[in-house]
Amino acid sequence: MARNNREGKMVKENISMVEEAPSPSHHREPEAGERRAAERPREQSSAQHAQPKHGKGSRPFFFILAAVALTLLILLGAGLLARHRRNAEQQQTAQAVDSSARTVQVVRPGKSPPTFDFTLPGSAEPWQQATLYARTNGYLKERLADIGDRVKERQLLARIDAPDIDAQLRQAQASLEQSRAALDIARVTFEREKKLLADRVVSRQEYDQNEAAFNQAAANVKAAEANVANLQAQQGFQEIRAPFDGVVTNRFVDVGALIAVGTNSQAPSLFTVSQTDTLRVFIFVPQAYAPSVQAGQEVESSAAEYPKEIFRGKVTRTADALDPTARTERVEIQLSSEGGRLLPGMYLSVRFKVQQAEPALIVPSNTIIIRKDGPQVATVDEAKKIAFKNVALGRDFGTTQEVLNGLTGNEQLIVNPTDDLQDGAAVKIEDKRESKPEAGPPTTGQQPQKS
Repeated sequence: MARNNREGKMVKENISMVEEAPSPSHHREPEAGERRAAERPREQSSAQHAQPKHGKGSRPFFFILAAVALTLLILLGAGLLARHRRNAEQQQTAQAVDSSARTVQVVRPGKSPPTFDFTLPGSAEPWQQATLYARTNGYLKERLADIGDRVKERQLLARIDAPDIDAQLRQAQASLEQSRAALDIARVTFEREKKLLADRVVSRQEYDQNEAAFNQAAANVKAAEANVANLQAQQGFQEIRAPFDGVVTNRFVDVGALIAVGTNSQAPSLFTVSQTDTLRVFIFVPQAYAPSVQAGQEVESSAAEYPKEIFRGKVTRTADALDPTARTERVEIQLSSEGGRLLPGMYLSVRFKVQQAEPALIVPSNTIIIRKDGPQVATVDEAKKIAFKNVALGRDFGTTQEVLNGLTGNEQLIVNPTDDLQDGAAVKIEDKRESKPEAGPPTTGQQPQKS
């Protein structure tokens, strides 16, 4: 701009100099030096005047370039500013979402090992046990065994005094002798009548009467013999004997006590004899474990009285049916009493070791949600959002649960999910080392839940 002003000023000065020059009529021929001095400013003025003319042609192009550059700079700055604002807004939105997202704790499913064990409680019972009752009325005359005595089979334990039975037996024996005498008379008479009938001395009617009398006498003898045998058997019940080798575990009578014919619901028993060298333990196995328990399977038993010892036994029988009320199967286990260390009635913990062909997924029980659509689990996907999945449950191990279908094993399961969790909601995972659930069922004596 200053340059243009200077050029314009110089042009005006040149023009004023031309106007002030003398007219041609009064002009004298200048000398050569004057002409050269006068021409030098003109040449300079022409040169100066010609140079501004060339600058006027380049100025529009320069202005266009400057305008384009300025426009590009403005657009670039606007774009950068918009991008910065967009990034700031996204960051603020992410921070807002992150601050509003719930923090959850997750755990991954685990796999149960091919072999696992579980423990169930049971009560030891004697291999054989018999409660002895009186089969005859009387008084206890003699007691030959007491609680804790070891007895042999058919060993005499007590005697009962029953004088009425003895008297009835003597009377029955006398009646038998009478019946036998009457039979002898009837036999002799019948034989005589048979000969007389052959000689046609007696009638057929008389012969038939004697034959009937003989048959009646024979029947009376048989009845008398049966009565005598019955009373002899009752007299034999006066002696109480051990049914097998064992130990007397109960005794309910003393000498002189009145004894009556007893049953399970009437008179008290006399003795209880148990065979305790081998014990039986009955276990009620829940439905979830029933298919895994088979006859011949080895088991380990433990008692609180012997915390450092293991007593080995074997499954001898299974019911092969479930109780429809409790959904349990009765299983019998046999084991040695170890010389009387294990006693009948003792509480035992029996541990079963089970082989499974296909290991199943195991999840903590506190990740399972029971809804109207069935069991579900709440998972956290890669986008940190909740996704509910339906699962098929298997055996319930108490603190852990078997999952048969619905999971692959790589999911992140939310621990203790609440009812207000929504599918697709954003969450934050607690910054804590993830832990896998205990693989397999509990092995510390915890009884599994019924399925």
